[in-house]
Amino acid sequence: MSTQYETLITEVGIADYPYLFKPDTKFNANGEYHVKLTLPEDISKKMIDQYNSVLVNFQKEVGKDKRSPHDQFSKVEKGYQWKFKSKAKVKGKNGSDYEIRPKIYDASNNLITEEIPCYSGSEMKIAYQMRPYHTPTLGVGVKLVLVSAQITKLVSDSGTSKSSSPLFKKTKGFNVSETPVNLNAEKASEREVSQETSEEDF
Repeated sequence: MSTQYETLITEVGIADYPYLFKPDTKFNANGEYHVKLTLPEDISKKMIDQYNSVLVNFQKEVGKDKRSPHDQFSKVEKGYQWKFKSKAKVKGKNGSDYEIRPKIYDASNNLITEEIPCYSGSEMKIAYQMRPYHTPTLGVGVKLVLVSAQITKLVSDSGTSKSSSPLFKKTKGFNVSETPVNLNAEKASEREVSQETSEEDF
């Protein structure tokens, strides 16, 4: 039986280096989707408490005290920056790989069905799961798996939408159906250089 993880949703934060529509293959040939999200300190403190609780409980479960040095958050000037990511390909029960992609919505809860450029400075909420892990080398850690995102302010051009998300509520802000499409716009993943490293492929 597979473990069921709770899906959590952040408050609106400011994104850096978002790869939401096209996977980043710089350090992983199979690709991964990821985004760094800066959240205020008061909001982050609650998330840190939950992060540490998940980690400590898993340490007890596996009987390991060593903690991974790779926490998925770091202190920055405007609060804390959080790192969310998900694999672009996973292996199925039959042994073959299949592609997966996080679903992205606008502020009106419309599913964005076309690939659009999304730059640093965009504002969004992230739906994610805290998944603990253990490796003999690193110890116990927690990865933040990117499930979905709701873009409330887009620093870019946009595409179209067809359906709504069960995770987010409608709010004021960026609406993909009301913004003109620039078909010649460069994709954010091609214009922004990822600063991710390959040390956290867990």
